[in-house]
Amino acid sequence: MRQRSRLVANSLVNVLARLVTVATRFLIVPFAIGVLGRNHYGVWVIVGQLFAYTRILDMGLRSAVSRQVSISLARGTNGELNRQVNTAAGYYLGVGVLIAVLTVIVSLFFPQWFDVDLELHSSARIMILCSGFALACSIPLNAYGAVVAGLQRYDVLSGTQILADLLQLALILLILQRVDVGTGLIVLALAGGAASLCGGILRTLAALRLCPQVTFAPWRVDRSLLGGLISFGVNSVVYMMSATVGMHLAQILVGGLMSKAEATDLNVVGLLLITGHSFIVAFSISARVVASKYDARGDDMMLRRLLLRSTRYCGLVTVAGVIVLWLFSGALLRLWIGDQYQDAQGAASLERMTAACRVLTVGYGLFWLLLPAYNVLNGMGRHAFPALLALIAGLSSMALVVVLTSTHGATIDRVVWGLVLPMIPVWGLIMPWYCCRVTGQPIGPFVWHTLGVPVLACLPVGVVAFLWNHYSPASTWLALIGQLAGCGLILLPIVWFAVLMPNDRLGMIEWTRNLFRRPMGT
Repeated sequence: MRQRSRLVANSLVNVLARLVTVATRFLIVPFAIGVLGRNHYGVWVIVGQLFAYTRILDMGLRSAVSRQVSISLARGTNGELNRQVNTAAGYYLGVGVLIAVLTVIVSLFFPQWFDVDLELHSSARIMILCSGFALACSIPLNAYGAVVAGLQRYDVLSGTQILADLLQLALILLILQRVDVGTGLIVLALAGGAASLCGGILRTLAALRLCPQVTFAPWRVDRSLLGGLISFGVNSVVYMMSATVGMHLAQILVGGLMSKAEATDLNVVGLLLITGHSFIVAFSISARVVASKYDARGDDMMLRRLLLRSTRYCGLVTVAGVIVLWLFSGALLRLWIGDQYQDAQGAASLERMTAACRVLTVGYGLFWLLLPAYNVLNGMGRHAFPALLALIAGLSSMALVVVLTSTHGATIDRVVWGLVLPMIPVWGLIMPWYCCRVTGQPIGPFVWHTLGVPVLACLPVGVVAFLWNHYSPASTWLALIGQLAGCGLILLPIVWFAVLMPNDRLGMIEWTRNLFRRPMGT
């Protein structure tokens, strides 16, 4: 398969997997809130955000291993590959032991830390133990999943993710409504843990089959290689977590200092943003492995072409996503969880959640626009400075969130401003400058491909969507889907004639012709 076709195919299968993930979340969240209630579901939210911080311990070794796989294949040097993978797996094994120990400690003190209702103390402890031990068992398998990514077999990664999501959904829908609240919290933990562990096992088996030179031996750690993997990977994990670390902390602090119901509200808003975030990541991440290949060959011209192409197309998806979240978030929240917000304060809560979602799209939109550029820098191994910038932005967001959540009369729509403000100078100004400086790309064409073309393409659709939403707001799922589909149909010809590059347009025509010829045997 040609590199450009593989890049498009990988992006499409990644997006398909995210669609399934989004669909399962959209079914699980209102169902779980309806069964458990906003306050009790807030306990699960806090636990989930606590465990989200364990991703810092990942040290970005997955991206480091996938890069090593890509470089080894490009250079034909496969001898060190097995040592690299098993060294990463051995590190993850140690992380799993650490997570298991921390899980026991947190389970002992969690009910007192977050003022959990007395009748839920034992259930909360069991829920934490189930989540933590499942995570501890599945995390060593991350190294082998990274091999699949390095082989550019995102179809395998997406397929295993889809199976894991469907397993989690089935377990929750079949069991949750048949148990009491305490047992329901345990069911959420068991379902999530079983799905994660199942996905990790399937990806490991796929890696061992697709890459025979790799053997499952996480106890064979080469300490001389570990430092290099961590030094590369830590910058990756810092950058990617900077967009979400403040959100995790905000939900924990809101649940501890404000109320668990408001933690649930912020979690729902965060899910909308993280959904958009996961789509952009899925659409752009395959450029990282391709950039590693071009960098290994010293092909600077192809790196600059990759940069412009990926930022142009990812910019289109980003601008379209920001328009959807800004204009339709209110209708989406009402249709999605409105049944659980029918009390006296429900309407006011939904209004605050809508305002918070719109604020968050400002900061996240800038982060998404720069993701393709960052992936190119990451593939080149030139991502240390972006990681430093991201760390500064993340720490600033966390500091502002702490101040705002501890302020009298704080609400979630005020708290989210603490998340957004540090993002604007980092991803709106400094990152574009640095990317162009490293790649030798003039700033003018970069801004035009990243923002100019996508905004002009989406402007007519945005006007139509605004008028549609203002004069005829959707009151049913069918109406909302119809409005979004109508906007999509308007956007398609604009994308074809004004956004797609000529070579890509010809490539898609050729691919379509070949697709119809194959069944005929020609």
